[in-house]
Amino acid sequence: MRRALLMVLIIGSVVGPHGPSALAGPEDCSDREGGRDRCVEWSRPPGSGAPEARPASSGAVPECWWEYLGAGAYGEQRVRVCRDGSLGKVQPAPPSSPATPVAVAEGAYGQLIATLPDPEVVSSPPLDKSAIITFPTFVEVGNWSPVTATETAAGLTVTITGTPSAMTYTPGEPASAPVACPGPGVPYDPFGGPLAAQAANPAACTWPYAHRTGAEGRPEAWTASVSVTWAVTWSASSGESGSFADVVTTTSWPRDVVEVQTVVTGGELG
Repeated sequence: MRRALLMVLIIGSVVGPHGPSALAGPEDCSDREGGRDRCVEWSRPPGSGAPEARPASSGAVPECWWEYLGAGAYGEQRVRVCRDGSLGKVQPAPPSSPATPVAVAEGAYGQLIATLPDPEVVSSPPLDKSAIITFPTFVEVGNWSPVTATETAAGLTVTITGTPSAMTYTPGEPASAPVACPGPGVPYDPFGGPLAAQAANPAACTWPYAHRTGAEGRPEAWTASVSVTWAVTWSASSGESGSFADVVTTTSWPRDVVEVQTVVTGGELG
């Protein structure tokens, strides 16, 4: 729905309130809609390279990209679209700068970034249950599969694919380092043998918490997170291919940790 809204706004900025003749060059960015700037200044000319990369909460993820609008009253046109909903100036593409596979791939890159999902985290114990000190906590990603997007302009079609390549588990407790995991992780199997042996499986992504939460001076929960790195490659109908910078998506959740104590009474554990 959000993408459809963006395209409606883009088309409106090209045609204008009085038809195509209202556009005499780059769009006037003084217009506002819903209290938000509909335009942002160009930071680099269209087709001059990859989309701008700006810091995001989960790392350096490109938030703006070029969209091709097709032939307009002033020839081939492109517009800068940002993930936060802001739009760039519509700018006619110079006749000497036809669409290239790389330039079309940039538009597909923007589509892909907008559709890459956040990790669907499955945990043992479940996300809404307490972890226990010294017992390994298992995490895995349930939506570990490639995502594709396609962009067509000036007779060129580019297909771009984001493929999960690595996962990082950040437990969130003091002095804990992010755990690099080679794949989506594996679930804990209550019938799969000793807990320690399952945690030692190279395919497992685990962490044994050492600090309980809710104690004096500590929060009620640690902020845990899982990040997935996506490798991005593209191929064009012309036979050319290439890659873009990796993209990282992240899911965070509160993880409370408890300490279980046993008391020996009458010679038995109770």
